[in-house]
Amino acid sequence: MTKRGAVSSIITLAILLILLAVLFAAFYESLLPSVANAAERFADKTLSRFKREKFQNVEIVADKSVDETYENILSVLRTTNKGPCITTRKAFPRDFKDFKITLSQTEQGIFVILKNKQERVIKSNTISGKIPCVVGEGEAAKNFYNNFLKVSRCTSNCLGDYSAANIEFNSADSIIVNGQKRNLDDGNLVYVTENGNVCFFPTHNSGVSIIRPWEIYTKYGCDAETGSLDDDCIEQVKRKIPQCKNEEWEKILEDYNKNKCKVDKYTCKVESLGCQCFSAGLLQSQQKPEICDETKPFCYDGEYGCNDKGPDLKGYSEVCKKTNKNFELAQKCQVDENCLVKNAPCSCHDADTKLRGKLPYVCLEGNYCYNEQIGCKKDIDPSQPLYVDYCQKSNKN
Repeated sequence: MTKRGAVSSIITLAILLILLAVLFAAFYESLLPSVANAAERFADKTLSRFKREKFQNVEIVADKSVDETYENILSVLRTTNKGPCITTRKAFPRDFKDFKITLSQTEQGIFVILKNKQERVIKSNTISGKIPCVVGEGEAAKNFYNNFLKVSRCTSNCLGDYSAANIEFNSADSIIVNGQKRNLDDGNLVYVTENGNVCFFPTHNSGVSIIRPWEIYTKYGCDAETGSLDDDCIEQVKRKIPQCKNEEWEKILEDYNKNKCKVDKYTCKVESLGCQCFSAGLLQSQQKPEICDETKPFCYDGEYGCNDKGPDLKGYSEVCKKTNKNFELAQKCQVDENCLVKNAPCSCHDADTKLRGKLPYVCLEGNYCYNEQIGCKKDIDPSQPLYVDYCQKSNKN
């Protein structure tokens, strides 16, 4: 190659390099906005995820009444009873405070979720081996009516009386079944099927139209339609379908029978603190009994429960006798010159109990007895003229 040829090749290569540099600069300049936009989107996405993850670390707690409802639904769904029978759930709160409870079917069983208004999951549990269901949808409500409530009820080859459904609760008086809102005037009843599924009762109110008054003869009373039972059927459900065995209540009673209070036959004072004693309200609502301690050492089982008031107060002797099958009337009080009781526990009338033939008070250690005057008294100054007068009138000695 000649010297002139070599110079020509170098010049040509230099021109090509300059041209490539110009093209690259033009391309790079047009690419910059796209690169910048992509970087911005990536940063926004990353920051958004970071903010979301940071927010998710903040604990969100459900309203107490809704949380208790969620736990009660779980408890009801977990029953091991086999029906057909009915059991009860706790009444739902009037205001769910924008929370909701959903029941959906999965391969594992019922997936129960407590969510807030933003659809954030507060709690979730799976009830294995069961399906969420209602006495409604399709022909289920009509079949239930025919199987249990109709005068000539089905006795063989009876059709299915419940349907699997996705369920939502967000108020006290309604249920959303497969996206459809229905009434829930169910008396807090649930239906336990032969295979142990726990089904809710969507209801409807037939009512009577003002412009069709003859409906009073056809609309009132128990019936069923495609989506639900008439709410007039609920009382019949209570009467015609047996109650399920209450396992939780039976456990409560079993524990109570092992630890129930034994009381003094005269005073209803417990012999050993830490024992169990029912009030009438707890017994009727099938809740755990009270524990009697030093602040409430008297047990009026099935009436007042554990109590700080003894039979030295008006009316409590009557309650003690009513609740204590071993009750005995204590001996008559013997007193000193100030009417301080010497033989507690002992019996002491006031003017009213004596006149009406009622049980006397039972004076305890440290009480004063003003017999047939004002009965048992404690924490008083017996030297006051009033009490001196009562003592003189009541104490013939």
